[in-house]
Amino acid sequence: MYNVRMLMTAGVKCYNNVRYIRGALEGAFRQTYRPLEVVVSDDGSDDGSWEVVKEVVEAHRGEDGVSVVVNRNESNLGNLGNWERICELASGDFVVKFDGDDLSEPTRVERVASAVSAARARGLSPTVAGHGGWMIGPNGQPMGPMRPAARGDHVGAAMAFSRRCFTEFGRAECDPRIVDDELYAWRGMMLGDFIEMDDRLVRYRVGTGVSNALFGIRRPMARSAREKIVALAQCERDLGRIGASPEWRQKLAEEMEQTNARLDMIDGGTLKKRIAGARRLRASGVVWAFLKLSFVLPRAAGDPLLLAYAATRYLVRRSKGLRNRF
Repeated sequence: MYNVRMLMTAGVKCYNNVRYIRGALEGAFRQTYRPLEVVVSDDGSDDGSWEVVKEVVEAHRGEDGVSVVVNRNESNLGNLGNWERICELASGDFVVKFDGDDLSEPTRVERVASAVSAARARGLSPTVAGHGGWMIGPNGQPMGPMRPAARGDHVGAAMAFSRRCFTEFGRAECDPRIVDDELYAWRGMMLGDFIEMDDRLVRYRVGTGVSNALFGIRRPMARSAREKIVALAQCERDLGRIGASPEWRQKLAEEMEQTNARLDMIDGGTLKKRIAGARRLRASGVVWAFLKLSFVLPRAAGDPLLLAYAATRYLVRRSKGLRNRF
């Protein structure tokens, strides 16, 4: 049934996801791929999530072709810290990310394994695989198609990583509370090839977790830029561990400059700084032209424009979701 029977790991992250963790875990155990390892790591939840984790795991323990590793961190390690704990515990060739508030199609791991095997057959060295999915709201309401994870668009909820992204570099030395998406995507690209898949394999929940602002624009974008700067600085340190080419240092420097420009535009303290950031930012198109204007303007004028944009985006997503039910 499979080209290569490599061991695949479904890595389930949990932190105060009591409302959603059962669905995320059931999605991991319903995967069609074998052999499968399910690694669950609870990051010190205090909302009852851990009790749900234990209940679901016990109900599925002993299933044919599935091994289970369950962990609870004594103290909260943070988003990246908990992901790296999963990587420490995992044995699989690839670790597919199962965030605690999302839902996954039963064929998700199988499709990733097939894409990895096909890439290897073409002579590539896959280290990251990204796919598409659907967005859903906090109550599961359809919110339209999500942008697929790709080389230039790192959507952690729709990605899988070779375990080499951890073993070659070890634990990150940066703030463990940042999201892991950017750091591990860049680590993977420094080591090998990013495989882009067309499949829609996850239902990504917006309005919860790190996507906790359906209508907010400025704050989450500024936070994302700050965390990316931290991740890129870590990647610069990582380069020395693998003897990467000078071209990679240039790539990281260019990405750092663009991220700093974005942060200056979004959250610069002066009009001059925001304008300078907007000018340095290479993003183009009608939408970005509108956003640049909105961010550069004083907040009293810019924030209403951002709110109007976000509300329009929400309505468009909701409309697409109703038309494209899954």
